[in-house]
Amino acid sequence: LKTYIEVRSADSQSVELMLGTPALMKGIFYDDDSLDAALDVVKTWGPPSLGELHAEAARHGLAGKAGRMRLGDYAREIVDIARSGLVRQSRRNPDGRDETVYLDLLAENVRAARNPATSIIERWEGEWARSMDALIAATSYR
Repeated sequence: LKTYIEVRSADSQSVELMLGTPALMKGIFYDDDSLDAALDVVKTWGPPSLGELHAEAARHGLAGKAGRMRLGDYAREIVDIARSGLVRQSRRNPDGRDETVYLDLLAENVRAARNPATSIIERWEGEWARSMDALIAATSYR
């Protein structure tokens, strides 16, 4: 049995969002109050509903529903909880800013009900004109 949790569903984020996921996880998992609060948010989600939630998220992104609420509403709450946890941990960079700075773009996207797939689909249909070369160029790490 591993002594750590490996988060794999957030692999391959854009460079701009790359540090948002670790900040989110650190804000929740490394702060007891945040962990309790996050558990409270999802406590009614049992194993039978997880497959349905996964399918809803895959089909509709943050506009998907979980019960009466949109997944984006849950996401906003979870990001806020993580932000509070990072504030309490009070780790600062040389400029004096705490790690909540890494949540800013993630929080902005969640507020706008946008996820990485939304951005890629819009660009695929728009500026990239369905060009595979443009997709690869835009999503490759350099």
